[in-house]
Amino acid sequence: LSKGYRQRTCLAQTLLHDPDILLLDEPTEGLDPNQKQVVRDMIREMASERVVMLSTHVLEEVEAICTRAIIISAGKVVADDTPAALKARSETYNAVTLVAEGPGIAEKLGKLDAVKEVRTTDGKIVAFPKAGKSIAADILGAARQNNWKVSDIKVDEGRLDDVFRQITITEDAKKKEVA
Repeated sequence: LSKGYRQRTCLAQTLLHDPDILLLDEPTEGLDPNQKQVVRDMIREMASERVVMLSTHVLEEVEAICTRAIIISAGKVVADDTPAALKARSETYNAVTLVAEGPGIAEKLGKLDAVKEVRTTDGKIVAFPKAGKSIAADILGAARQNNWKVSDIKVDEGRLDDVFRQITITEDAKKKEVA
């Protein structure tokens, strides 16, 4: 059997005795994108009838499947929230990436009240908001007011991997301070 069919066969075997709680460890590891989707759909369907817990380091899985995420570092729970709420803790949450032409764009964006920092890389301007702020409307207003030619704009939804690293590195540092 292919890896995908073996994964599904294992899932079927675990369901034979109709458990109330199902613990799956890296359920889509090594699967191609089509197989991943099938397994994710099966997990979502099973979750309507029982508690399904995933143990995974693949944060893409957390975003695709989970309604709640728990991050454990050094044997301790260091975060417990929805994936969306965890992503909102990311430095990039609500950051706006802009590709535009016009004089002094980065400097003008940096002067907006809700903007904490502006970085320019590879022809793109990224404006980071102050905590909890939404800056897209302010940036679009500045673009209109200054007649910038905007060819692309994107609002970042945050990144779980950033939050995971931030939380676990902080916990590791605390552990080293105690030692």
